[in-house]
Order: sequence, then structure tokens, then C-alpha cells
Amino acid sequence: MRNQLKNLTSINYKHLLDELVEKQDSNGYYTGEKVNVYGPVKQIRVVINFQKGKVYNEQFGLMYEYAASLQHTGSKVLVEGDLVWLQTDTSNDPDYIVKSVIPSLNSTLYHLIKKEA
Repeated sequence: MRNQLKNLTSINYKHLLDELVEKQDSNGYYTGEKVNVYGPVKQIRVVINFQKGKVYNEQFGLMYEYAASLQHTGSKVLVEGDLVWLQTDTSNDPDYIVKSVIPSLNSTLYHLIKKEA
């Protein structure tokens, strides 16, 4: 499936790195809690579909599980756990997390869930 360029929207994301590091408190002491490490903020152009419609429901299961889906024409860019900014800018915290990735022959679909505050 190909997309028209007028339907593409630029979004920002942070790629989840494979390593976990120990969290430090405000005094610099390690707390023993492990946290994810993310790479720098990057940009990608995708088609955004917010939760709506019968096709979305049939492809991805229950409608309330996913807040949005992204379609990217080309190779797989995002992975599960990546942070995505859809409705805010990068000066704020990211508002969505990649829940699952479905690659196909010509494009890749990403399911997003709203990030808990």
C-alpha cells in the first residue's frame, strides 16, 4: 500500500535501547531500580490513524486497547517500547508508547497506547 505525500505527518520519537541502567536519586545514590535508556529524539513521516472505525477494530482487536495507529511506507523504523510525541512537542514528555509492530511487504503498522503520566 502506498501513501500520498499530503497524508504524511512528521512526528518525533525516541528509540528504546537494549540496556537497562540503575536509577539514581537526587543525591546521586543508586536506588537499585532499573530504568530503560532511550536514544536521541528523531523524526519520521507517517500516516496517523486515531482509534476509529470497523477496519481498525477487525485488524487490531478491541478498539479500546490502542489509542492510535501509524503507517510507515518502507522498512521498520520503530520497535516496541519506543516513545512517540503525537499531540505535544519534544519540550514536554512523550505522550504515546509503541505497543506492537506489524511489518508487511510495502509498509509497517505501529499500534500506540497512551503513556501513563
